Amino acid sequence: ADSLVSTSFVDQRSPFAVSPIKNRITHEMRTLNVKLLGILVAVVILGSVSVYVLHRWQMQKNAAMFLERSNELEQEGDVREAVEDLVRYVRTSGETPDVLNRIALLRVQLCDTRAADTDTDEETTVGQDRQIALRSLQLANRTSPENDEIRRELAELLLIIYGPMLNHPAFGATARARVEDSIAHYEFLQKKGVEDADLLFQLATAYQSTGRNDETRETYEKAFEKAPDRVEAYYSYATFLSSIDDEEAADAIMEQMVEMNPESALAYRLRYTYRTQNGDISAAREDLAKALELDPNGVEISKDAAQLALEDGDTERARELLQSAFDAHSDDASMFAAMSELEYREKNYAKSEEIAKQGLELVKREGLEQTRSHIGL
Repeated sequence: ADSLVSTSFVDQRSPFAVSPIKNRITHEMRTLNVKLLGILVAVVILGSVSVYVLHRWQMQKNAAMFLERSNELEQEGDVREAVEDLVRYVRTSGETPDVLNRIALLRVQLCDTRAADTDTDEETTVGQDRQIALRSLQLANRTSPENDEIRRELAELLLIIYGPMLNHPAFGATARARVEDSIAHYEFLQKKGVEDADLLFQLATAYQSTGRNDETRETYEKAFEKAPDRVEAYYSYATFLSSIDDEEAADAIMEQMVEMNPESALAYRLRYTYRTQNGDISAAREDLAKALELDPNGVEISKDAAQLALEDGDTERARELLQSAFDAHSDDASMFAAMSELEYREKNYAKSEEIAKQGLELVKREGLEQTRSHIGL
């Protein structure tokens, strides 16, 4: 009776009292919850791992697809899209030296073709493309400093971009620093034994642009030993020598150019231009006559000869020269410009306009953006 009274008293007076049965059930529920939690955690971890593995598999699959498609696009000549797929590959699979090198070299290729690419919807300019290519080359050179092709393209592009800016009042100092970088890359390649004619001519140009006259002379001389047929380089060298008042050496270089290339119409035409600039008109005319003999339908030679004929008052001779070159080079927009100018000079305005319009149509059809400057009314 005392026990019953005591129990009854506790049940009635202590609301926090828990019966043994209820306590056991609660304990079992807690134990069950821990197990359930463990199971849930395991399921979540397994699911996360599965998702990660599946995601990585899908990323690798996509990366392989981008890489394969870029190869196909490059073979088809769609360089811009090939670059885009390589960039997507890098985003999904990470940077690798080989892919970075490919991107850089393809972007350099884009720079070479951008001027003729008038059908593209892109708003980028040649200058912007070059800056993008430059950044790609710099990155590739950092990751593959042993790659001579990358370093060489980097050196050349630095010279192309910043060489013309050396005398700019605001950017001249920056341009000079970048051209010096170009020279450093060329000299690095030289020390590795890369010393072909192309590299030497480019290095000579870089030296010349920065006023390093002794190095310019030495490098040009080395280059001509390797490539005596580089006619345009002789003219550039002679122009440099004239700019530093060494006319005797400049004359000798132009003579050497013709002696080393006696069958080159271009050599005679360049000496014609050089002699004309220096006032030696009689000898210049002889050079142009020889150039015309070697290449009767050469575009620039025919235009120069026609100009001389016009100066002599021989319009028919000028027309004959231009018509012959035009017939041989009807795909050259500059010939349309020359023919149009001749008709305009003779006051045949309708015919002049008609020819000019034909030239503009050729420019539009062929996408030769660089020839637009040759066409005018």
